[in-house]
Amino acid sequence: MQELFGEKEKTGEEKSGRIACQMSGDEKMRKGIAFLLCIAASIGVVAGCGQKKAGEPSQKGETAARESVALEAAYKKEITVGTQGPIKTVDVQSGSNVYHNVLFRLTHDSLVYPNEETGKIEPRLAKEWTWVDDRTIEFKLRDDVVFHNGEKLKASDVVFTMERGRDLGTTISVKLVGLTACEAVDDTTVRMELEAPNVDWLYTLSVAHMGIVSEKALADDPEEGGKIGTGAWMVDSYVPSDYVKVVRNDQYWGELPKSESITLKYMPENSARLIALQNGEIDVCLNPNNNELHFIEEDDNLSLVQYDGTNEVFFAFNNRTGPGTNKNLRLAIAHCIDTDSIIAAAMDGYAKEGLSYWGWNTFGYYDGFGKYEYDLDQAKAYLDQAGLAPGEAKIEVYVSTAERKIAAQIIQESAKKIGLEIEIKEIDDAGLTSLSQYKTASHEAMINGINWAPHGDDVRRAYAPNSNTNKGVIDNARINELMDLAIAEMDEDKRLEYYKELQEIVHEEAYVIPIYYPIASIGINKNVEGAVFCPDGNHDFSQLRVKE
Repeated sequence: MQELFGEKEKTGEEKSGRIACQMSGDEKMRKGIAFLLCIAASIGVVAGCGQKKAGEPSQKGETAARESVALEAAYKKEITVGTQGPIKTVDVQSGSNVYHNVLFRLTHDSLVYPNEETGKIEPRLAKEWTWVDDRTIEFKLRDDVVFHNGEKLKASDVVFTMERGRDLGTTISVKLVGLTACEAVDDTTVRMELEAPNVDWLYTLSVAHMGIVSEKALADDPEEGGKIGTGAWMVDSYVPSDYVKVVRNDQYWGELPKSESITLKYMPENSARLIALQNGEIDVCLNPNNNELHFIEEDDNLSLVQYDGTNEVFFAFNNRTGPGTNKNLRLAIAHCIDTDSIIAAAMDGYAKEGLSYWGWNTFGYYDGFGKYEYDLDQAKAYLDQAGLAPGEAKIEVYVSTAERKIAAQIIQESAKKIGLEIEIKEIDDAGLTSLSQYKTASHEAMINGINWAPHGDDVRRAYAPNSNTNKGVIDNARINELMDLAIAEMDEDKRLEYYKELQEIVHEEAYVIPIYYPIASIGINKNVEGAVFCPDGNHDFSQLRVKE
């Protein structure tokens, strides 16, 4: 029996071949389900919202599923996906952006998995679980799972995974803060104890970078052992920030993929990535340029997948120091933001307006307070109330992408009309991250983005003190209290009220001004099947295949 975190007593619209799946914010708030918005590509066309793939077995691990690899229609042996961002690590616990998560869905399994069709959490490595009380949960593991190195999955590996994740100091460490104890009751039983009730705990365990690692693999090779998982694919070769090639794991406990290898290839130039798709060099092109989407629609060999994305672009003030601490200045800028013009100019129209600094797909979404209307008279009135002396009405705004620079320039022109100077500072992503760390944040304002997850407590990243994703440098006692109340509240209606009040506070204070959610686009070979594209970009390519 093993445990960690201290000693404890051990006790027993379809058009031109594309589909966009949507759900209203109100319905999302009632149900708290985001996975319904995933899109599954099947039978050579794009099938909406996780439709079951025809002809595939419903039971994983069946002998028939394995034999079907040889018996079904011929598929390409090698598949290539062109990505916009680099993959810098193959260690499941060391990377957490969408590009890394696409890889980790291939190579690692988590204890539980979010069903994209129902939004419910389903078994994966854990075949069942029981809440012993509101802070203690016990999992029963599958007994037929082996890691890529041939070692059998044991409860001790789960304990090791949690302990290592806590100590790494990466994104996973933040997610494990509330886990106070984890023990292997026996080889197939794991018990976890939480510091406080957490209604989102199972969702936390389901994310891609919570994949289970092999204790022995990491003992044998601390540098490379983190790539060893139990997933349907194994890392074959990789060059950081260039490519990762995975090959099929023929010892996989579940349904075997139909292809033999998948390469995730970093291709930073959007146009070059699209040309590679047209030439057949890649089979999936993530995030092509909006102004080039017509090339995909006009090509009989390609299909275009589109859906409302969850990466919200926002204008954030440093609310701890500098000009952003002046609420009236914040409100003045809020009414200088012409969202329609920004979407048209920066996104070629491929975006929808953001009304709340919250994911439209995230549990608790509320926008009943309306929006900050583009109104320069109102903006000037707030600027007058800001009480700034002549020449003091100015603020620096950092941006790191071309689209966000365009947005800043549009806001800059509007602000100039009311006597407010906005200085645009261009910086790369790494530099922006560095200057906006919560404890040392020195930016005055920025235009940035946040990719929202479906579970309500995801908002803690945006609002909690000490979170480096808290780009508004917000520390509001009532907001902190509301987040703690909501995560422990089993009554859904009460939890929704807490989140509604939180969003009303943020809107009233104008800590962060929401601008838009991009519409995501993906170009694919028309014969692509088995891909599950999700609005948060954490796509599941574990059954990706391309019919010859």
